[in-house]
Amino acid sequence: MKTYFKKLNEKSNQSNELDWLDIAVSMTNVEIEKILTGIVDFGNKLERQIRIFYKDKYKSPIIDKLEKEKIYIEKVYEPYNIDPLKSAKEFHQILLDILDEYLNVIVYNMLGNRFKNVDDDILEEKIKEWVSNDLVNRFTFYFINIDKKTDNYILCKSNGNMIFYYNCSYMTKNNNNSFGIRNGDTMFKEHLIEIGKESVGLTYKQGNVDVGISLYSGYFDDL
Repeated sequence: MKTYFKKLNEKSNQSNELDWLDIAVSMTNVEIEKILTGIVDFGNKLERQIRIFYKDKYKSPIIDKLEKEKIYIEKVYEPYNIDPLKSAKEFHQILLDILDEYLNVIVYNMLGNRFKNVDDDILEEKIKEWVSNDLVNRFTFYFINIDKKTDNYILCKSNGNMIFYYNCSYMTKNNNNSFGIRNGDTMFKEHLIEIGKESVGLTYKQGNVDVGISLYSGYFDDL
C-alpha cells in the first residue's frame, strides 16, 4: 500500500514540477539536429516567399573563384548607420511566428510518451517555455537588404530578438582580376547572396552540446 501511494505521489510531483529544462535534457543531439533542420521544409511550405536555404558546409563556387583570384570579403558590423530599404523588423517577426508554430508542434510530437504522466496542458506550457527561452535562439537567419542611405546591398543576420547589419566590400591587390573588381568596391548582390549561403550550417557552442543552426533566406533576393 505504501508503494502504491508513493507512486501516486511521484506521479503528482512529475506533473506539477516539470521544468522546460527536463524536456531539453531528454533530447539527444540527433533529435535536436532533426528539429533544427526540419524548419527548412516546414518554413518553405508554410511561407513560400521565405525561401529558406540550407546545406551544411556549403561552399559557393562563385566565392571560390573570387578567392582564387585573390579577392576577399570584408564584413563590417554596423549597429547604428544602416537604414534598410525593406522592413527587416517585419520579416524578423515572420520568422519568429514560423518558428513558434513549427517548434511547438515538432517538439510535442517528438517527445512521444516520454512524459506520459504529465498533463497535456502542463507539457504544452513547458514546451512553449523551452521554445521561447532556448530553442528559438538556436536559429540564425541570414538575408540581404539595401541600405537607403547608400543604395548598397547589405548582409543582415536575425537571431532571437536581434537583427544585425553588415556592410560588405571587396579586398584585393589583384587589379587585373577577371571580375573588374577593385579594392574597397561594394559587393554585387549575387556575391553577397553567396556569402550569406556560405554562412549556413550546424553550430556547436560547447563540444557537441547546445546545437544551433544558421540558414539563409531569399526573402529579399529580388530587391
